Amino acid sequence: MQIVGKRWREIELLAIAQEINQVVGDFRRPAGY
Repeated sequence: MQIVGKRWREIELLAIAQEINQVVGDFRRPAGY
């Protein structure tokens, strides 16, 4: 998943990424990679 936002808004994007991570869980490598 890629999160895209406005320039100079990295802190907000990181906060959103943390919230998403709590819902979907940590990254898992797909089978075969």
